[in-house]
Amino acid sequence: MLQALIITLREGVEAALIVGITLAYLSKIGRPELRKLVYWALGAAFCCSLVVAVAISHWELNQDIFEGWIMLAAAVFVASMVIFMM
Repeated sequence: MLQALIITLREGVEAALIVGITLAYLSKIGRPELRKLVYWALGAAFCCSLVVAVAISHWELNQDIFEGWIMLAAAVFVASMVIFMM
């Protein structure tokens, strides 16, 4: 339980840093009207995260198989990012 709390706290801090950097950048380039969109996107991401978490908790899934598919999906995303950045 403590491990999950620490990971969740770390991810929350990272998300807060990204949102803070985005808001600071928008202020720096003189586009403060876009701050509203950042807050809307943050709220939408939070709501979607809750919906997916509740949906997954109600499904009867084999945890090892589920984690394997999630790891494969993450690998595909990382590989596509590397190819895009070439």
